[in-house]
Amino acid sequence: MSSRPKALNAGGAPVLIVIHGGYWRALDKSDFSFVTPAFTADGAMVVVPNYDLCPAVDVEHIVLQMTEAVAWTVQHAAEYGGDPQRIAVAGHSAGGHLAAMLMSCRWKDVAASLGVELPAQPLAGGLSISGLYDLEPIRHAPFLQADLKLTPLSVARLSPAFFPRPKAGKLFATVGLDESDEFRRQNTLIREVWGPTAVPVCETVPGKHHFSVLESFVDPRGPPARTGAAAAGAALRRLLGPRALRRKLSRALSIVIGACQPRCYRCPPLPATGPACARGTTHEQRDIGSHPT
Repeated sequence: MSSRPKALNAGGAPVLIVIHGGYWRALDKSDFSFVTPAFTADGAMVVVPNYDLCPAVDVEHIVLQMTEAVAWTVQHAAEYGGDPQRIAVAGHSAGGHLAAMLMSCRWKDVAASLGVELPAQPLAGGLSISGLYDLEPIRHAPFLQADLKLTPLSVARLSPAFFPRPKAGKLFATVGLDESDEFRRQNTLIREVWGPTAVPVCETVPGKHHFSVLESFVDPRGPPARTGAAAAGAALRRLLGPRALRRKLSRALSIVIGACQPRCYRCPPLPATGPACARGTTHEQRDIGSHPT
């Protein structure tokens, strides 16, 4: 799903890709469509992709779908008034994991696989809200393992915390102070592993739990914006360049407080014979609907 911006600057609007959460097995792009008005009203273009859910597919397949969604956005953003050189990704929970994976992606391999031209790093920055970067604890969660079917090998391939820090692009990480110890550990972990250069903002938002923390993403004028959102928003505006400082886009970009980008072709590489999905359709996949977590 994509939303056209209400107003565009001469160089095209900044583009935000928003990835929904749901432990890779639940929810749908429509559950996160509420984020779009705050951005499009101030001139940004928003893309909310869908992805197939576990156990119908595995997590690796979902990562592959998200790389195709980014590739499609790069190829078609200009058609909707967006600037393909100013794309950021944001995700919540499992969507935060996918955002971090995209930050680590070997885009040259993606381009070769899809037969398209892509920049070495198409993402200017990413935001992970309550993201997951070490999937080993998830592998041992009884309520998830039947659907996710994670193995030690897939955990190694799908845990951004096990990867070298990205050579380009910044990831901004935030978590609610009232979230579980594990979510707060995960938020700290990605900063410790990737370092402050790759993760310049790693914030805890006071008074917010796993779901209410999204308020700081949708409404940058509220109290959370004076903590993690404000710092991350300022950093992302610097990443997106001088045009992002224009008044028309300032509020929209201040909400893009970071985003992790999923990785699908990263160390260790995924098998070349891995699952494939129809090209060019990821952004318009059918709504799968909500599923109980």
